[in-house]
Amino acid sequence: MFHFRIKNRIVAFFSVLALLILFVSGIGCDKIESLTGTTAIKGASVKILFAGDTSFGENYRGSPKLLKKKGYDFPLEKIAPLLKTADFVVFNLETPITDIEKSPYEDEKAYCHWTHVDKAPKTFLKHGMTTFSLANNHGLDFGVPGLKQTIEVAQKSGMNIFGAGMTEAEAKKPFIKTFTVGKHSFKIAVIGAFEYSRSYDAKYSFYADGETSGVYKLSVDTIKEQIAEIRNSDPDAFVILYPHWGKNYKWKTKRQTKYAHRMLQDGGDLIIGHGGHSMQEIERYNDKWIVYGLGNFMFLSPGRYSKLKTKPFSYTAQLIVIEDGDKLEKRIRLHPIYSNNKKSKYQVRPLTDEEFVEFHQLLLEKSPLTKKERKRIRKGKDKGGHFVEFRI
Repeated sequence: MFHFRIKNRIVAFFSVLALLILFVSGIGCDKIESLTGTTAIKGASVKILFAGDTSFGENYRGSPKLLKKKGYDFPLEKIAPLLKTADFVVFNLETPITDIEKSPYEDEKAYCHWTHVDKAPKTFLKHGMTTFSLANNHGLDFGVPGLKQTIEVAQKSGMNIFGAGMTEAEAKKPFIKTFTVGKHSFKIAVIGAFEYSRSYDAKYSFYADGETSGVYKLSVDTIKEQIAEIRNSDPDAFVILYPHWGKNYKWKTKRQTKYAHRMLQDGGDLIIGHGGHSMQEIERYNDKWIVYGLGNFMFLSPGRYSKLKTKPFSYTAQLIVIEDGDKLEKRIRLHPIYSNNKKSKYQVRPLTDEEFVEFHQLLLEKSPLTKKERKRIRKGKDKGGHFVEFRI
């Protein structure tokens, strides 16, 4: 009996030791950031999540009280598991980060957004949301001083910003990052741009022009030149267009379709759009995919889903890159989320089983897909919730 106990203790000791070795060896391997901008991922895959319109909504009635009572983590609590599935997160920040008290446009513009200079960045970083585009219709809500402060806050906190700048050259600069996937390198170049609006140009001078500060204007001719420059620098770079476009609570417009087709013809690899506050279609064009509109991510406005009879569905788009022998396989995984704050009590969440069935049917019904393309879209569920997925 004594020898039996000793033997059991020895086996238990080495079992625990083995578990400790596995645990320690895994620490820091999932996401290792180097000074060169290369991300090493444990295993031969990387997941890059693209999220839509994001704002804590401090300028809306009710949101400041909610945030003061519940805290800045509260709106993201139910979507945190989805964020954790990603190795890297890119999102559209629909607000400047500023403590300037008065906007130069507050008497003219219906909604002028702002977010807390300390609490917002800390919350984003806590949830792995490190990189954002400011190329949207709220990026310059507090004028050039607000933009300048946003850039300074982002740099100070260690966040990456693109799609806006103090000059046109700075605003148009794409976000570029290289990931290590097994034995391969995978470089992305993400271009953030805001669809041209005559009123935003004339009334608010939103767009960067020469030495003038502002957000990057979506111009297919200029973007064609950008793509060519990227290709000259690195022919293997994966170019992603990340435009803010379309109409609120509507499906895609003819102009979105025209621009999307043109940008893929001109060398883009993937389009992931946002701006309409609700889901839009997907399309395969010239053997490349277009995700027309992500809708909202965590966007704390009351919303107009019920009033406009629009389904309160949005989604994120996760680019999954997997090492497959001597090549890299790429997939897009769409996680649908419920974005009606009035009914979700200002906590964005994954869809229920019943809601997902409706979302899936709606996506296939509205999207211009062939029967063959529809068959390529598979359904599944992971730690982030229900998803649909297709290969690029």
